[in-house]
Amino acid sequence: MNDETRQEQIQENEDNYDRLIVAIEASRGMLSLLVASCNDRAFRDAIIQRYETELAETMHSYRVQLNSQEPSLRSTLEQLVTANRELNAGNVAVLTVTGAEDLLTVALGDGKPAEVDRFFGYLQWTREGLREFPFAIVVWVTPQILKKMSFKAPDFWSWRTGVFRFVATETTEITTPIQTKELQWKATEELESLPLDELLLSVQQIEAEKGLQAPALATLYDRLGQAYRSRVRAGKAENVQQEIELSIEYFQRAIDLQKMLGDKLNLANTLNRLGNFYYELRRYQHAVSTHQQSLEIAREIGDLRGEANVLIGLGIAYQSLGQYQRAIDFYRQSLEIQREIGDRSVLDQQVIEDLCEVDALEEAIELYLETSPLLLQGIAQAAASGDPLALRRAAHCLRSISGTLGAFRLYELCQELEVMGRMGTASDKSLSGEASVLLQQVEAEYARVAAALQLELIVKCHAATAELNATRSTK
Repeated sequence: MNDETRQEQIQENEDNYDRLIVAIEASRGMLSLLVASCNDRAFRDAIIQRYETELAETMHSYRVQLNSQEPSLRSTLEQLVTANRELNAGNVAVLTVTGAEDLLTVALGDGKPAEVDRFFGYLQWTREGLREFPFAIVVWVTPQILKKMSFKAPDFWSWRTGVFRFVATETTEITTPIQTKELQWKATEELESLPLDELLLSVQQIEAEKGLQAPALATLYDRLGQAYRSRVRAGKAENVQQEIELSIEYFQRAIDLQKMLGDKLNLANTLNRLGNFYYELRRYQHAVSTHQQSLEIAREIGDLRGEANVLIGLGIAYQSLGQYQRAIDFYRQSLEIQREIGDRSVLDQQVIEDLCEVDALEEAIELYLETSPLLLQGIAQAAASGDPLALRRAAHCLRSISGTLGAFRLYELCQELEVMGRMGTASDKSLSGEASVLLQQVEAEYARVAAALQLELIVKCHAATAELNATRSTK
């Protein structure tokens, strides 16, 4: 490995490390399956030590090794939790699983499946059983195992949260762990603009003083729906199911009052937010129904930008339902409206064409859509907690992968967040509410980018399927 290649690999390792840290931090209170591969045991151990040290102030770390005779991930995690009772108390933790590399050397020689094949077999049928472990789970494997995992254990693979590849250089550099400051976690809300306790108090006061039909309540109910949704998304809900229902209830209260008041613009917006929340909960039919209501109102009042946003939500929901042609139609309608109202092109078409020429577009889009949601969540958590280092890291990662696909407007917004994080780190000050305001722009632009990439991917897959069907019909 020459010096230039080595430096490039070191940088790629650093980028992957940053993505891994963001993914771990974003998974607080939720199951997050993170698959990491490394070609060198010593380098792998250095990476594990590094993230355990860096995260020590905000979460507990546990390590466990697979049993080579019974390589079940679920069984291994179950034994770890049983031995560490505090994990049952809802503590935030990262669980690191090693030992998969030893399975490649185990050969039974008696006609039975090799241990690595048994490992894949357990993975394939273990997904539902892992729901009981609401932690970030980092499963370390070798590049050889990673290469086979997608088709040996496709069910498990489909539920992965992220994949992180590390390659040891000839002279491995072990970076000194970054010392993070204690995070000032807010106990109430993800965004400073949505203080839960104050919202609840305001609702009680207005209901008591002005009655249940006071116009101000429509806005407060909508904001309460957003507040509970934010807590669920950030893993801060004390009772997840209860706060999911509270979010839906307050969104519905806002909708009912907005209908009564004839406030159609805000009604369309609230319906769209509720539809997005249903999508996040995987209640896709509810998402479609709610987005359809929002779409009708947006068209009625001539809100083109709102219509474009709702069409994106419908496209994503229909894609999740497997109705790809309908998804394509909605994505295309949204992009046409965005061009009509003069929005900048979401993706640089020259970049897309260049990726197509080297047959790398599909892989690049899939990696982006797999990685970016956690990075966006990491940015939101960093903005909420006032952590400039975490904000800089997450924004840098999202900026880098967005630029690779020609999403230059999102690239620029992430760059602003990255600079904000860097300035906050240098001045040793927490972030102001400016990060939350900029985050809203990032989220809106990200929705457009994700929709455009979904369209590129889904059209490519749809065309390939049509070509395959046409070939079959001629035989």
